Amino acid sequence: MASKFLKKMLRALFFYDPTYVDWYNTTSFKEVGQKYLNIVSKHLASHNKENLKILDLGCHTGRTTIPLLKQGYSGTVGIDTSRMAVHTTRKTLKRLKLEGSFVRSEMEKYLKKQPVESADMVICLETLYLCPNYEKILELVLRALKKGGTFFISFRNRYYIFHNLIERMRFDDAHFVLHNKDGHIKDEGWNWQTLADIEEVMLKNNLKILDMVEHGSSKPSEEKLQAYLSSYSQDKALPLPSFSPKDILIVGKK
Repeated sequence: MASKFLKKMLRALFFYDPTYVDWYNTTSFKEVGQKYLNIVSKHLASHNKENLKILDLGCHTGRTTIPLLKQGYSGTVGIDTSRMAVHTTRKTLKRLKLEGSFVRSEMEKYLKKQPVESADMVICLETLYLCPNYEKILELVLRALKKGGTFFISFRNRYYIFHNLIERMRFDDAHFVLHNKDGHIKDEGWNWQTLADIEEVMLKNNLKILDMVEHGSSKPSEEKLQAYLSSYSQDKALPLPSFSPKDILIVGKK
């Protein structure tokens, strides 16, 4: 109890966040961010920089947002729930002598306040899997996105989480992930998808997929996979992949 209270006080007084990592200034995270940015940039070339409104949902410390601002896309807005991340990002902007808008807010609350069809682009990278209500957030993203607008949203691959849980010998959780599409799994998030799941969501919302890019990978050891199958022998009949990408980035159009 005291520990929870202390963390709450630290969050309020010192912008403390136990999950915080400076993704903009950490080399490994920044390198991944550059790969995402390269994909985003391909779809920006034909747009007027000054009139473009871009929402970067789950922006962390501006890994994508700051480079876009540096490129002249002044209408880019970063949104994140972490007080420490937003505080750090504002310090980075000051150091770089850049102007930009960063908002501390939950994505759902922020999107509900946005005018209908007001955003030209929406970016949501490595964030949606942490949301228990991700389908509602997708609906709100589409509500805020203009007709013909582009979105960049990454989904966490189901088998990546499945493999991670097997490696940690968390077989009950692995079995749950394999047979369910969502539900809280400690350290792994709230939802996970296969390619078929993602395509189904896109089709249900009448969205056009422009590109699909996989990032990262996982591969469980054969020994632990067999140990899992010994515990859940009914899963032996399933086509379990031995290799899985971590995230699946969908570039789409409304």
